[in-house]
Amino acid sequence: VAITAGVRIQKNTVKRRVETILKKESFDLEQRREKLRALLEAEEEQHLTEIDAQQETTLERQAKMRARAKALREKREQERLALVEEKLDIRWREECDELRPILARQHQNEVFAERAKQIEISGIIKEREKDGTKSLSSTFLHY
Repeated sequence: VAITAGVRIQKNTVKRRVETILKKESFDLEQRREKLRALLEAEEEQHLTEIDAQQETTLERQAKMRARAKALREKREQERLALVEEKLDIRWREECDELRPILARQHQNEVFAERAKQIEISGIIKEREKDGTKSLSSTFLHY
């Protein structure tokens, strides 16, 4: 079986075309891989840069700690001043002769009002217990 020259030429031409197409596809594939590799490297670099930017530096941490310490000192000072003001007010009330009988009378009226409320509540409770006992006894007598 002898292959004629025309068939051999045609076979070689087809073979070269297939090889050319395969080389072109291989080259295109390699170019796409290279582009994706470069894109991946760029994204990784950007990601690392963002991570570095998000981390607090030592100076930033120190600045935050100083600000917090200052805020705590100011809060403590405000609380101290409020306590001093309260103690001075109590001292003034205790030392003011004109105010003492008025405050005593006011306190006495508050005590009397509270005692009246307690007596009223006690009466209501006794009344309810009394009503509850009557209804229970009538229930038992009915059966």
